[in-house]
Amino acid sequence: MSSTQNINLKLGVLVFRKIGWKQKRKEYYIKNKEKISEYNKNYRKNNIEKELNRVKVYYEDNKKDIIHKSSIRSVKKRQKYPIERLKHNVRNRVRDYIKSNGIKKTNKTFDIVGCTPEDLKRYLEERFISNMSWENYGKWHIDHKIPLSSASNEEELYKLCHFTNLQPLWAEDNIRKGNKLIYDKKH
Repeated sequence: MSSTQNINLKLGVLVFRKIGWKQKRKEYYIKNKEKISEYNKNYRKNNIEKELNRVKVYYEDNKKDIIHKSSIRSVKKRQKYPIERLKHNVRNRVRDYIKSNGIKKTNKTFDIVGCTPEDLKRYLEERFISNMSWENYGKWHIDHKIPLSSASNEEELYKLCHFTNLQPLWAEDNIRKGNKLIYDKKH
């Protein structure tokens, strides 16, 4: 047997042993899942500082990758679920406008809007004009009937963020409307 064959044989045995060990570990985990879970839970509970430090170090070492993966998950979630896209867009719009006016946002977005995301979704659906749907969201916008720019103080701005001031409007109509006062014709 040549030295190359001997090395390949040894590598093959090592690979086999490693694969066999992984399989045995997997089988052990499946058989003892509850016991392992309880042990891990107790360990984390009894070693809080050590665990927090471990998580912090891991995050710092993998920050770019974690943020990238989180961003991809978030985009996929918004593409798949209209309610997620709605929540994201409303949060961003309210936050950006409040921030651009030098106001510190102190409440949760949907407390400001005055309803849950699900209720807002239903409210907008009731006001859909023909052919509007969540599948073509983007071709239509969520418009403020009375534009946020018409607010003269913080209190008025918060009132204009209320869901009753929102309406679905075709994108081209919304762009044409700009910050003018045009009310929902359907309701």
